[in-house]
Amino acid sequence: MLSDSYLAEQGLKYNLEQNGLAPDQVTFINSLQTPEKPLDLVLIKIPKSHAQLEEQLHRIRPFISASTTIIAGAMTKMVHTNTLKLFERLIGPTRTSLAVKKARLIFSEVKELNLPENPYPLTLDLGSESFTKIPYQLSNHANVFSRESMDIGSRFFLETLVKNQPAS
Repeated sequence: MLSDSYLAEQGLKYNLEQNGLAPDQVTFINSLQTPEKPLDLVLIKIPKSHAQLEEQLHRIRPFISASTTIIAGAMTKMVHTNTLKLFERLIGPTRTSLAVKKARLIFSEVKELNLPENPYPLTLDLGSESFTKIPYQLSNHANVFSRESMDIGSRFFLETLVKNQPAS
């Protein structure tokens, strides 16, 4: 199981325990780790962030094959045309189920594709920013706020950090 949620990890452990299953039957990895072996089954809860989904698909892509079953699910309002296009671009032919109680499933078939490079994490070079003379480089992962540019809070933090730095 790959997730960025501590609560999801705790829920997984609880569910295994409640069903009399050994904890080692499921491997939990956080969203910055990569699977270590081929995946037979991939179940994805479509995240709200399109960028996070893109990063997740890039992360699992080397570990799936034509024999891997891929099923993603979400509320119907979360499944957009660009979501389906993303699955087709990174995994292969994709189809959806009919909506049931405002939810639907996405099924993707793994095909050999000419894959684009994973764009995450994005790197921001801040050496040319007017507020700092120190060249900073930030790495922003897919599921962070303001991942493509410097947000006002980070800008304020760096300005304060630079101003309060002792002279060398």
